[in-house]
Amino acid sequence: MKFKRTLKISETCSFSNYGLEMFNINIDLNIRIYQAGNLNTFENPFVEFYNMKSDDIFSVSIGRKEEDIKLIYGSFNSLITKDEFQVLINQIKKYRLAILNVWFDPYISSSRIQTLIKKIDDGKRVNVVKKDYNYLYDGTDFEPSETGIKNIFIHVFTVYDCELVDNPVIVVSNDYRKVNHNNRFLVDVITQKIVDGKMKIKPEEFDEVVKWIKLNHDILIQIWKNSEIFDFYNFLKKI
Repeated sequence: MKFKRTLKISETCSFSNYGLEMFNINIDLNIRIYQAGNLNTFENPFVEFYNMKSDDIFSVSIGRKEEDIKLIYGSFNSLITKDEFQVLINQIKKYRLAILNVWFDPYISSSRIQTLIKKIDDGKRVNVVKKDYNYLYDGTDFEPSETGIKNIFIHVFTVYDCELVDNPVIVVSNDYRKVNHNNRFLVDVITQKIVDGKMKIKPEEFDEVVKWIKLNHDILIQIWKNSEIFDFYNFLKKI
């Protein structure tokens, strides 16, 4: 795993600081979770650890898989013991998905993080939700004449790498004039359920969107996974 530190990350994205007690870690350190929203500057999500008594700092990769969680920058020796570091790594593995939600959502609240942590403690499933999909991914807008759905504009993503998101999603615009990423909701292609945002279109229009998703289910998944599919129009069908 490569780690790029060509820029000061504090100059490229926001971050939040928390005491480790939030993650049920009884070690006198703070955790700084960057809220990059994307992977354009840094190849993999990571967090930094520090305390107020020292200038020393070390970084741990969160990674795409648990085995990727490891020390990638600095040294922990002046801050904690080797045993404490192992405890830290184990807890980061446990709460990895909660931390990734912070990385991908610059607007996540502390209460939301605590809810995710509780779900993990209760053995419930936690998804990683990338909020700024339109910033993260390439894609193509589809007008009503191209989908057969009157008044509705849809955005189909080409993701390149969907390992950190459970299911493919599409954007459905609430704006009857264009794809408006500031006034939209996301629909899960697999379940046809709304997973983010608020639906403001008519229920019967949403029913048409669901029909279109079902009609194009297989190709939407292929487009999501395969960045080499460029001629969308030759594959997607109108209702």
